Amino acid sequence: MARFATTVTSTSDAATVYSYLADFSNIVDWDPGVLDASLVSGESAQAGAVYRLLVPFGPRRIWLDYHVLSAKPPTEKSAGSISLRAENRDFVSLDLITVRPAASGSEVTYDAELQLAGVRRLFDPLLRLAFQVIGRRAESGLVAAMADPARIRG
Repeated sequence: MARFATTVTSTSDAATVYSYLADFSNIVDWDPGVLDASLVSGESAQAGAVYRLLVPFGPRRIWLDYHVLSAKPPTEKSAGSISLRAENRDFVSLDLITVRPAASGSEVTYDAELQLAGVRRLFDPLLRLAFQVIGRRAESGLVAAMADPARIRG
């Protein structure tokens, strides 16, 4: 299993940041590893919603359907979170986004796990290394997005 977690800050309030990130189609705006993203069923940022993402996977491009497992907006005093899961014959991806109010805006923790399926698990050591590179690129994009209040507000 590969895992990448990061925490970044934003001067925007937690509710605004949560709205931006919980609409998972916005991932295409900040994660260079996502080529396309759209809501395909359900209500945006709600449990039960499904987002379809196009991502590179080795030499291929694959479509992944991310299902929103839970979605809880933040309050003025407590964190909000959204959890998502995608699964295909190659792997299972679990993503947890947590948005906390902070004194000068908000704090975002993005925690992603990727687990290869079946005999592909033999390649976990290589996946762990690759996932760190992929994660750092996404982190850079997330930092840039969180630093631009106009971008987050749309």
